[in-house]
Amino acid sequence: MADAVAYLGLGQIVASAIGPSLGVAISDVFGYRTIFLIAFGVAALSLLPLLPLGTPQPHFKPAASDTPWRIHLSDFISVRLLPIVFLSGLFSYSN
Repeated sequence: MADAVAYLGLGQIVASAIGPSLGVAISDVFGYRTIFLIAFGVAALSLLPLLPLGTPQPHFKPAASDTPWRIHLSDFISVRLLPIVFLSGLFSYSN
């Protein structure tokens, strides 16, 4: 987990340092249409590794007939990841 967080932070720093100047250089040479097509291509390629993962199985238990089904905040927000997201937000805010 610590390695993954370190790589995430390092990736954000590198992207913040290189990304804007690389985008301006590409748009100066090829134009804005090309830069948007490149961004679309990179986004599409980043989704390809997700295809073999399949559909996740639901992790909730079916409610008994006399117990109403309830939605909890923990179904939408992972409390364990909040510190990581907070630090990521600080990096993004500083840029």
